Amino acid sequence: MTKDQDAVLKKELGKLGKTGSMMGSGSAGGLAGGMGAAFASQFLPTECVRKEIELDGGAAQLLPRVSELLDRIGRMVDPKELEETPFPRVAAVVGSGFFRLNPTLVQVEITGEEEGRCTLRIQGAAKEGLIKQRSAQKAVNRVAEDLGAPTEE
Repeated sequence: MTKDQDAVLKKELGKLGKTGSMMGSGSAGGLAGGMGAAFASQFLPTECVRKEIELDGGAAQLLPRVSELLDRIGRMVDPKELEETPFPRVAAVVGSGFFRLNPTLVQVEITGEEEGRCTLRIQGAAKEGLIKQRSAQKAVNRVAEDLGAPTEE
């Protein structure tokens, strides 16, 4: 887990806490709930999962397809919010875990291309509390399946 990934998750958990508190107690509660959730996130462990898949097609075809998928299931993350990488990459915060309420950062990089096939690295990172939701694993598997990768038994 890098500091930039942690910052994205902290911000998203703060938004979730703010929204939940506003529903119950109005705008003052929303501010407190958002600050509380963001503060608490720094004490929660982060689950990180990585999976590599191979898909037919070139990088020029797959990158827009991946971007469209992530945009459909989550909120795209500005590349400036994440550290530099030598690979083409798109990232989004998607809902995962119980009722898809746990913000999970999903990044997809194209790490290799040869003979009409690309290798994609799908990475997920999510904060986990006492009850493990396996949010990162679920989000990574969901993206891999939506892209057409074979499912694991």
